[in-house]
Amino acid sequence: ITQSESQPNTWFRKNLSLFLIAIYIHPKSNDLDFLHLFVELLSSKNLSINTNNVLLIGDFNLDTLSKTKTTNSYSSILNRHKFTNLIKTATRITPASQTLIDHALVKSAFTKQCVIEKNYLEITDHQPIIIFLKIPLKAQSN
Repeated sequence: ITQSESQPNTWFRKNLSLFLIAIYIHPKSNDLDFLHLFVELLSSKNLSINTNNVLLIGDFNLDTLSKTKTTNSYSSILNRHKFTNLIKTATRITPASQTLIDHALVKSAFTKQCVIEKNYLEITDHQPIIIFLKIPLKAQSN
């Protein structure tokens, strides 16, 4: 618990409520099956309870830099459920291609609390992504 400097009589408790989901989709998975399961996940009761503080991260193996029927459906699903991908540029870069297959999805209302940074260390064939979350403080009455 920390005390606010501007309001010494008000105490703040850190609101650390965050629903974090890590996802890996195999490159050879069926796109329609994935989209169906993804809609089920986004529609689940657990995600609807945690209205804004939801972060879905992982290797989706779905290149959103390419405009296909699958990526268009995926974008529509994200829009319908008010999610946005914080990552806007390629995350897997090879001499032959640049793809955005690693995603960091947050509710649109939560985007201002997130800062994304790419790290160019060559640890894997994907660029490491660092996400800084600015979790808001919630006032607590005495």
